[in-house]
Formats: sequence, C-alpha cells, structure tokens
Amino acid sequence: MWRFRKIFFLMGISISLSFSAQAEADTTRAQQYFDLGEEYLFQYQFDSARHYFKASSEIYRSLEDWEGHIKCLNKLSESYWRNYELEEAEMFTDSALHASLRRFGKLHPETATAYYNLAAIESIYGDYSKSLQYLNLCLSIDLKIYFEIHSYIASDYESIAIAYDDLDETNLALKYALKCKRIRESVFQSNNYKLASTYSNLSIYFKKIREFEKALNLNEKANKIARSLYDRKHPRYINTFINSASLHFDAGNYIDAIKTLDSISYAEDLDNIKREKEIYYVLMGKINHYQKKDSIAIEYFNNAKKIILDNQKSYDQLSFINNWLAKIYLTKNKKKLLSSDKSCHELL
Repeated sequence: MWRFRKIFFLMGISISLSFSAQAEADTTRAQQYFDLGEEYLFQYQFDSARHYFKASSEIYRSLEDWEGHIKCLNKLSESYWRNYELEEAEMFTDSALHASLRRFGKLHPETATAYYNLAAIESIYGDYSKSLQYLNLCLSIDLKIYFEIHSYIASDYESIAIAYDDLDETNLALKYALKCKRIRESVFQSNNYKLASTYSNLSIYFKKIREFEKALNLNEKANKIARSLYDRKHPRYINTFINSASLHFDAGNYIDAIKTLDSISYAEDLDNIKREKEIYYVLMGKINHYQKKDSIAIEYFNNAKKIILDNQKSYDQLSFINNWLAKIYLTKNKKKLLSSDKSCHELL
C-alpha cells in the first residue's frame, strides 16, 4: 500500500511540474507575441500588430492571466484608433476598461491605459473637453502608481498639452509640454523618439505665440532625431517634417515650406498614414492658395476633406476645411466679377 501511495505522490509531482513548465512556456510565447505586436504597431503595420496582439491575448486568457489579457485589449484598441477605425477601438477599450475595473479596480496601470485610449478616441471625434477629462483621470491614476519623474507621467503631460492646444489654450498647452520635456530629458537618451515628439510639439506651441526662433530651434532638434531613427516612410518621420513645413509657412518662409513638403511628397502614395496625409493635404492647399494656384489648392483641400469624412473625424476639422474652400471660391468669384466689371467699363 505504501508503495502505491509513493508512486501516486511522485506521479502527482511529475504532472504538476509538467503543467508548470507548460504554463511558463506559454507565458513566454504570449510575451513574445506581444513584443512582436508592439514592434509592428511602432511601424504602423496595423494588421500584423493585431494578429500578434490577438494571439497573445488568447494565450493569456487560457492561462487566466487577466493582466496580460487586458494589456492586449488596450493595445488592440490603440492599433485601431491610430488608423481611425473608431468603432473597433471603442469596442476593445470598453472591454479592457470593464475587465480592468472588475479585476483590479481603478488604481491599476491598465485602467489608466484604457482611459488614455478613450481620450484618444474622443479627440479624433473632436470632443476635446471629454478627451481632457479622460486624460486627467489617467494622470491621477498614474501619479499614484509611479514617481513624478516617469515616462508614463511625461506621456500624460504631452497628451494633456495636445488637448489644451486643440481647445486653443496655447499657454496651458505650453505649460504641460514643458513639464513633459523636463521629464523626458531626464529619463531618455538624447536621440529617443519621444524626445523628437516633445520638441516637435513644443515648436508648434511656440510658433502659435509668435516665438519663431525658439520654435525653429526645437523643430531642428526634432528633425535631427527623426533623421537618425526612422525610415523616410515612417509616419513619425513624415509628421516631424510636416510640422517643420507648417512652421516655415506660418513664419512666412514659403520657399522653405515648399522645399520641406517636396522632400516628403511620396507621402501621398502611402496607405498607413491617414492623419499625416490629412495635415499634408491641408498644408499643400494653403501653400497653393498663397501661390495663387487655386485649382490645385481646391484639389488638396478636397483630398483632406475625403479623409475626414471617410474616417468619422470631427466637425471642427471638417468646418476648418470648408472655411478654406469657401475662402478660395469667394476669391475666385470676386476675380470673375472684377473681370466682368472691367469688361463692362471697356464696352462703355
């Protein structure tokens, strides 16, 4: 009898060790899939990113590793809102938020991330006040979890700055962007891509308060990092140089603006940069209008308008495009009237 008990005891240990080894292997595989998903997301290859996040999520779920599963749901949301696929983004964000609140409560990183994703979605819809509310919820959680000098806190400050900029509160945008800059310069190396984003955004805010020298210096820092880190077709590379062209344009340096946009004209042929394309088209529309090439300007503005309509973007953005189109059509009609008037005088 004692022998049988010993055999069963040893078998139990063997089975337990086998399950433990399998679970460890599955966890490693899930993390590998997640890391691949993040790499593809960084490259804006959304379909590949989603494939690996979904694979990772299924493994975490089978292991009842709910934190890993919710982490994947949040990343799936990001992969959709970054490509303006908002219904899918909302679905995954809602799932992540409800699961995180149920399993971990409010004070958890994945709960904060879900609020961050909701803020991004509301921003794309154009509800900047609601976006700011979600960002403040995210920040309040992160401040309780992390030290003040932490990359996540810097990201929160950067997003809050963007929300204030969208609300035309440039001084508040500048305040939070400078907070972000102080943290990122202390935690990252000088060529980190997040620093490029910080410098690029700050250049926009300084431009808006007419401090062009500061704006140009910060923009050049952003461009230098972008050149060292990204392939020329990467959305972040293109976005940095669009900001540069916009800065030159607003400073009245139209030739430099045109040169910068010409250097990324290939962006028109890329499919994974809807947001960047929209801004590119708007800027090209403005430049062509000031060069008195209104037919070309109208074409660019209509291209930007199509992206907004196709991707359920905000009324404010659509209104902005329509105002430019109205301005151009009014100018064209005025010219026709003046020309007609002149002809009448000549006949008289």
